[in-house]
Amino acid sequence: MVFKRAVVVLACLAAGTCCCATHAGGLTEPRVGTVRHTISLPDGVDVTLDAVMVDRVIGSWLFVRDPWPPSELLPVYANASVQKWRSIEVTGPTMTVGGKRIVCATRIRLYVDSRGRPMPPLPKSKLAPLSWPYMQDIPLGISTLPTIPTPPDPASSAPSEPPGSLDTLVGTSATLENRVVSTATGEFDDAFYVQDASGPVGGLRIPDSELATVARGDRVTLTGTIEVDDTSQEAYLDEAAITSHTTGSPPKPVMMTKHANLGGCDLDDLPGVNTPSPSGSPYNKGVLTRCIGRVTGVFSTTEKSFYISDDPNFDDGTHTNVSGIRVSWDQNGTANQIVPPQVGWLVAVTGISSSLRTSAEPLKIIRVLRPRAQNDLTLCDPQDSNPPSVAITSPPGSTWHKASGATSILVSGTATDAETCVVRVDVKIGSGDWQPASYNASTYRWSYTWQNPQSGTQFTVRATDFAGNHADAQVTPTITSATVIYVKSIAPARTTPATARAGRRQRRLCRPG
Repeated sequence: MVFKRAVVVLACLAAGTCCCATHAGGLTEPRVGTVRHTISLPDGVDVTLDAVMVDRVIGSWLFVRDPWPPSELLPVYANASVQKWRSIEVTGPTMTVGGKRIVCATRIRLYVDSRGRPMPPLPKSKLAPLSWPYMQDIPLGISTLPTIPTPPDPASSAPSEPPGSLDTLVGTSATLENRVVSTATGEFDDAFYVQDASGPVGGLRIPDSELATVARGDRVTLTGTIEVDDTSQEAYLDEAAITSHTTGSPPKPVMMTKHANLGGCDLDDLPGVNTPSPSGSPYNKGVLTRCIGRVTGVFSTTEKSFYISDDPNFDDGTHTNVSGIRVSWDQNGTANQIVPPQVGWLVAVTGISSSLRTSAEPLKIIRVLRPRAQNDLTLCDPQDSNPPSVAITSPPGSTWHKASGATSILVSGTATDAETCVVRVDVKIGSGDWQPASYNASTYRWSYTWQNPQSGTQFTVRATDFAGNHADAQVTPTITSATVIYVKSIAPARTTPATARAGRRQRRLCRPG
């Protein structure tokens, strides 16, 4: 009997007594902070659900329940990357959407151990959750939509979408406030990117063919319709309009590893993207990120890409014996093309976290990191502290001749680097701004057309290598106009036997003596 009573006591501690409190008169009420209590509240009440368990994830929705004993499921609109069976704390207001009671999350925290590893469902004391010192904030995605979609049926047999997926928001009108611009106009073809100004979440592609010019760090409010691109699998704002526009500081990239890049989750259950890391990771497509790794392959002519890797087992399957994350500049503007590093170099890359759906079978969605410009690539190894060599070779000397009537002079020269490679050549006229020159990495020659050259104006050329070292060469030329006489070519007259004889007779008559 003693043993049986002990079992009953343990069962009560592990079950109903943790979620309910017994008051005078024998009434039992759900404890504050439980799913049972939240469901009974009216709309508009800010609640904090503590130590609830994620039962399933469908698109932007988390379905949570009390773990001991299991309660009914409560939909939480979060658009956050949280895996099934995790213990979380949810804060947000209660709402009714589509006839269902929900919580719209304004904050989600994950219960972890002292090493940051997720914890299983936690036991609870009689009246309050077990105090826990280790919590990890989970970033939330786009949460400024004017309406919240109806939660799906948790009993549906449809497969769960990726954590943080925007698929359920496709076609939804949105007003996005206080977004920070992470890529300037022109850095990518026909689009720029924004993200939430409060942190590295909510990345979105904004087609900009008809929008005002923006710079990195600008704060904008946008309206439009959320769509997802079939090829890149990125969310973008269709028919976008900028309703407010101010300047600000550029966002800092968030450091990502191989597992965390692009959210660290399967996309559409297609092969080619690794499964989530044990701790999960935020959905960060469209967000400015930074990765570091050794270069494992360069495909600059075929697909404008190279691969960096910090794990030889991380492979998207598109190239044999090439591991890592694809770094691509196939969408960069003309002035922002990339000179890739060489295989074996250790580089850090800043860019937009993106993806790409392959066209070949089997279909895959692979990770892509998109740098905005050459200076988004930082060389870590090999060490290169020596500047490149640059020279002006044509026109020679300091007196440059301009053809009569011409309005420009073609200036050219060489640029080489002994340790890494030259990545760009720029020109400055007088005290003006630096302007890019054309550079051929195969011949090591650069060229620039100087419009309306003036005597006494300094012409400066600068070569920059992959490590960021640079060297200059200057000339302050005297410009002269050379007179050029153009002569129309005249075809020689046909020679007949008669004219040939006359010519020989004339030569004999003109012979001296």
